[in-house]
Amino acid sequence: MQIGHLSAGSLLKLGLVSGTMFWGVFGLFFGLIALTGGPGIYWNGQPVYGITGLILAMVSAAAFAVVTAMIVMLGGLLARLIPPLRRVRFSASEFKDLPQVAHPED
Repeated sequence: MQIGHLSAGSLLKLGLVSGTMFWGVFGLFFGLIALTGGPGIYWNGQPVYGITGLILAMVSAAAFAVVTAMIVMLGGLLARLIPPLRRVRFSASEFKDLPQVAHPED
């Protein structure tokens, strides 16, 4: 698979799915802490408890997932500007002046 073959929409979907899976775990974890009465999530410096804390944690996780998706999409679009490494060729003469590393024998 090459980055050039993925459209911006596909990159956004890929980032959204992966971001949701990643941030959803954290949102669920901190939401469950808030649901059980612990200070799992804060709003304006105050801990939020109960079902409100669970909902707020999941909304926060969704917002982070959207930001992650945008970063993945922009990164993929910027990666198209970089030439592929397979077009870069090196010759042995370019490496002749490099110092040799001694490998210890067993």
